[in-house]
Amino acid sequence: MQIGINRIIAPSLPLFDFFSLAQRCGCSIIELRNDLKNQHPFEGKNPEEVRDLLAKHRLKVAAINALQRFNEYTEAKKEELRSLLDYAKSIRADAIVLCPVNGIERNADRAAWLERTTQALFQYGPLFEEYGLYGYVEPLGFRASSLRTKAEALKAIEASGYERWYRLVHDTFHHHLADEQEYFASMTGLVHLSSVAAGLRHTEPTDADRTLFLEDDLLATREQAQTLVNSGYRGIFSFEPFSPAVQHLDIESVETELKKSITLLFR
Repeated sequence: MQIGINRIIAPSLPLFDFFSLAQRCGCSIIELRNDLKNQHPFEGKNPEEVRDLLAKHRLKVAAINALQRFNEYTEAKKEELRSLLDYAKSIRADAIVLCPVNGIERNADRAAWLERTTQALFQYGPLFEEYGLYGYVEPLGFRASSLRTKAEALKAIEASGYERWYRLVHDTFHHHLADEQEYFASMTGLVHLSSVAAGLRHTEPTDADRTLFLEDDLLATREQAQTLVNSGYRGIFSFEPFSPAVQHLDIESVETELKKSITLLFR
């Protein structure tokens, strides 16, 4: 297994300082994002320079996160994906994360959304094939998400005809929110880790509640990770804490807390 961190852990940290943070914490994998302030995974830096610094820090980019609202297909959305694939290819990243529309009406036709998801994956399939990169489909467990479960996502992947180029993201937060019981280790390309304090049971947690690992964890993240390993998963576990309480820590504290989380979960 490989341990990584998502850029969201320290979004204001300059890119190359983020590389150094990952290296100091013993991580071999990072995820970059295109939804931070400057909307560019490389912060305007030359891809060759980024590649050189990745090699120097012995880091691999698992994915660029993300093509948002991917299942609301348009030609413009397809071109947005091509641009992200260009970025990913230039630094030898493996994949683009695909996030669905979040915010649908309570009485929305979920079967229709599953069909839209299938058609979007069908349309994107030739691009992933052309670039030789994966699409990591990440269901969002929120009640208002158009794609809540990995089981639904897998149906759409299989129906798209491009199963070769798609994998699932198992996110411990969204797995819990969707109340999903099934694990799909053989089709999982990436695991996102976070914790939510158990005292928040009275509400549906939000991204702002997602911290680094907690022993008293509403999500049962440790148990989820162990189930995946017991099911044969040997891929990437990437920490993805959205909580401002983590993001606003000074970098020394982020490093301390991340190292503690890695030790508690994996060592």
